[in-house]
Amino acid sequence: MIVCTFFMIYAKKALRDRRIPFEITAPLEPFYSESNMEYLKEAEQQVKDGQVVVKTIEELEAMEFE
Repeated sequence: MIVCTFFMIYAKKALRDRRIPFEITAPLEPFYSESNMEYLKEAEQQVKDGQVVVKTIEELEAMEFE
């Protein structure tokens, strides 16, 4: 009974306002977070300064299980 009442209120408001009666939002993509952007700038500077580490795919796969 409560679900039916809720749906009727929701449906009337949606029809009257011609939109859903609530806002749908999603968090920003974590890739673009301030902390990650700072990390990427630091990494870019390290590459420019020649401070890079080269690993084979086998070495990277072995690190996955450490």
